[in-house]
Amino acid sequence: MTRQFSDRSFQNDCSIDLKVTVCLLKDGAYNDVVFTGDRAIVSPTFQELGLTVIEVLRAKG
Repeated sequence: MTRQFSDRSFQNDCSIDLKVTVCLLKDGAYNDVVFTGDRAIVSPTFQELGLTVIEVLRAKG
């Protein structure tokens, strides 16, 4: 999620949407669900996570 811009003023004016996309393979096609901000991420594969988009993107390893 790193972006580089040659014009510094342009970089300061850009806002970045914080989002997580969960893809579910069903009948040979992917269905995407986009979660943003403080919305809880719901995944049939990882039902026990209980995290929001902000918590995932702020996590440090």
